[in-house]
Amino acid sequence: MNLLEKQLKAGLVYSKTNIFKKKLRITTLSLERFFTLVEKPYLALSFGKQSIVLAHIIHCIRPETPMLLLQSWETFIMHNMEEIIKEFLCRFPVKLHVLTRDNVSWNDWNWQRTRDHGEKDLQNLGNDVIPDWDGVIMGLSKDESVARRITLSIGNTDWATIFRYKNGKYRCTPIQFWNINDLAAYIAMNNLPLLDAYRQGGLETRTTARITRNNAEMNGLIDLKNRNISAYNTIVKRFPELSAKG
Repeated sequence: MNLLEKQLKAGLVYSKTNIFKKKLRITTLSLERFFTLVEKPYLALSFGKQSIVLAHIIHCIRPETPMLLLQSWETFIMHNMEEIIKEFLCRFPVKLHVLTRDNVSWNDWNWQRTRDHGEKDLQNLGNDVIPDWDGVIMGLSKDESVARRITLSIGNTDWATIFRYKNGKYRCTPIQFWNINDLAAYIAMNNLPLLDAYRQGGLETRTTARITRNNAEMNGLIDLKNRNISAYNTIVKRFPELSAKG
């Protein structure tokens, strides 16, 4: 039994506890409150562990909610994304919009310039799909980093999970207080499909739909190198500066 299988097995036991049931209830109430504040929300979906949990919860609460996946040049190289999307949509027919932005094939920029050029891709493409969107749901968690904990601790509404921007739009992070045990419980309960990356490193593995600053600066591609050398070679051939040490 590998680490992920152990985590999911323990998650099924944990799912029976009052602690988990309370967290799930708070998340549900948080989303229900959010949906009373907005008219045209969407979920920013990466098909990582947090966002796939949120996608399922939202499918159960408000299935008409649009879900936006930003596909970049490296998205389907890094992960078995196509397989997971197909399985998820077959079982849970959500309103998924795959937004494609190629910032690679038409230039010879380094990774940093390419990343900076695409920094607002999701917002810009999201505006094309939902021109007057007024709320975004994100699978952010305080468990991920100190910086994320600080960001998510800043509240300005009656719900800690709901933040209102100066432009009047809202952000909801309804599982910000969940940890690995909570995610394992929900994934196991609902038999949600997971990216292959989790099968090697367990649910502690960090996945992204694009190469992030963390991947680049913290030697993050070492996981991809160990998991899929062919995909790794494709990426570092285009961006040699991302070559993982180790």
